Amino acid sequence: MEQNNNFKDAHQTLKILQSMAKQDDSIRILNCEGYLNFETYNYAKEILARLFRNNLYKIIFNLENINYIASSGWGVFLGNLEVARQMGGDIKLARMPEQVKFIYDALELNNVIEYYETVDDAVNAFLKKQEG
Repeated sequence: MEQNNNFKDAHQTLKILQSMAKQDDSIRILNCEGYLNFETYNYAKEILARLFRNNLYKIIFNLENINYIASSGWGVFLGNLEVARQMGGDIKLARMPEQVKFIYDALELNNVIEYYETVDDAVNAFLKKQEG
């Protein structure tokens, strides 16, 4: 008798593709797809650690293709925010799906980490800060 494996799709993954802003190659855009949770936390944390080791502290997370962010996932952003800011950079979020934005708003994270409707808006915020 064949067992029905209800857990087959339970493994949640995260894919992060890195690109540079055209206007400034020190601004890195992390295009995320999938789930940011306890299973993928270390992967996301390691991506940030590599950027920091290469003196890259201006980070934009493009969350357009994120399905879900758990509390540990929010910790990836918040736990690295201070390091980025101490080194003259920042972590910004862009293009959140509605269900992710709902949690961001409910937790009042706008008081801690900036969100932008588009990646270009987030890039421009970094550029304006450099000018000012």
